[in-house]
Amino acid sequence: MTLVIKATLDRFEDGKAVIKTEDGQEIIWPTNKLPEEITAGNSLSITISSNIDKTSAKEGLAKNMLNEILNVEDEPSNKH
Repeated sequence: MTLVIKATLDRFEDGKAVIKTEDGQEIIWPTNKLPEEITAGNSLSITISSNIDKTSAKEGLAKNMLNEILNVEDEPSNKH
């Protein structure tokens, strides 16, 4: 899933960029993480995407490995 947020670079304040989204939210962002040529008033598109498929696969692999480690039923028990 991918979400695109339209925004505008509103101003620079205390070494940070203040980005305003279309719905009026403000995002404070480090200026060194922006393109060098960007100036106040420029339009931005912020893309947010999820890695659900990759995350689910990793979680499944981790669960399988954990189950293999915890289910050591093959070995005889030393309990008397």
